[in-house]
Amino acid sequence: MIKKIFQCKKKRINYVGVPKKHYPYSWDTNTCEYYCKNKRYKEVELNINTREYKDLASAMQKGKSVKRITRVEAPYLYGFFLLAKAEYKSRNFTFNIKELYHDTAERNIDSILNENLDRRMACRVKFGRGVSFSPSTEYANCQSSRSNGHNRAMIVTDVLVGKTETCSSHGQQLPTNSNNDTTTGNSQNVFVKFYDNEFYPKYIIYYENCKALFANMLSVPLRKYYPTWDINCEYTTRDKHYKEFELSKYSRLYQDLKLQGVKKPTWDINCEYTTRDKHYKEFELSKYSRLYQDLKLQGVKKVKRITRVECPYLYGLFLLTKAEYESRGVTFSVTELFHDTAEDKIDSILNTNLDRRMASRVKFGSGVSFSPSTVYANKQSSRSNGRKRAMIVADVLIGNQEECDCYGQDLPSGDNDTTIGNSGKVYVKFYDNEFYPKYIMYYDNV
Repeated sequence: MIKKIFQCKKKRINYVGVPKKHYPYSWDTNTCEYYCKNKRYKEVELNINTREYKDLASAMQKGKSVKRITRVEAPYLYGFFLLAKAEYKSRNFTFNIKELYHDTAERNIDSILNENLDRRMACRVKFGRGVSFSPSTEYANCQSSRSNGHNRAMIVTDVLVGKTETCSSHGQQLPTNSNNDTTTGNSQNVFVKFYDNEFYPKYIIYYENCKALFANMLSVPLRKYYPTWDINCEYTTRDKHYKEFELSKYSRLYQDLKLQGVKKPTWDINCEYTTRDKHYKEFELSKYSRLYQDLKLQGVKKVKRITRVECPYLYGLFLLTKAEYESRGVTFSVTELFHDTAEDKIDSILNTNLDRRMASRVKFGSGVSFSPSTVYANKQSSRSNGRKRAMIVADVLIGNQEECDCYGQDLPSGDNDTTIGNSGKVYVKFYDNEFYPKYIMYYDNV
């Protein structure tokens, strides 16, 4: 599948997303052409009489007025999801694809389906500073921010869940064990994901949040609105305000709820990677090669060795992002820039790419900083990077740019994707997959 994506201009349909043969069976075969001409996604409203609609509507708890349900067809986001899934497989990770829920305001849906859920926008971070999901629509609704208002959207999402750990602290930045990818909380009512592309929003349930009904619960006839409830409400005013009734295993309701479990995936892809334990390879350049000499002339002193990075996974994500720029008609360039770091961080970077959340110097924006000058990149690198350094030579997508207007700016304004500072000596990128580390120059910082 990755080879298909790499065939950049041969077939436009393979370049902007995932090949048609990897579409879910329910997708419209013309989705990719729609994506090219209009926007990154297409919403297909489900017929209320279909089994697909009824199964999704049944997941919503009582008191929620479902207005409509749509199926999301987004080749760009789905391509990223398949690459992330293939990367899990290549590293022999044991994982499941769980169907989980995320609640938000209806007005947020367009930006989510264009860019996917963004962990930087998280406001409730008790179980981790990432994107939160729940296996329960009721819990997702209850924990959703009040600012999301009356018109809501419940996102039904496929989520890659590998190794999990219980969250250890409020606002945890990443799982404490580097082998874990997910934190959980509240008896696994919450799953928090920290990395992009590990979830795909496949359905949207638009509904009205009828909290007024629950606020007045004790003043309305329970038999009218809740026909299965016990009509004795004394327990609400004593030790606790709820009561649990265990369902019979043979009841229709028990069997219907049991069917809400994880469904077996119906599609798969085959991706070959360079090694089984990691998804990149480094090839050391000959000191006598022209390329080695050209890179050495960039001004880095005490160079020990230079390697070429070959990482199909990261390069596939970079090509998809580049294709997405082209499909939107954005004027951009692929610019060769430099990023300085510690030598011992290279393995992590080549596995998951540079991470904007790790930025410590954010004068020109809270993102990943690059420079056209190796001297400047070295000078501005953190002292904690020590003596053994690595200068990353990266291809960076530069589209619309603006001067940074405040310290620690979270995002560029308008349609801009890059902030610059210090007379063009610094370029800051805020979105993943817009850069690819193609060479590493290992050197001693003197």
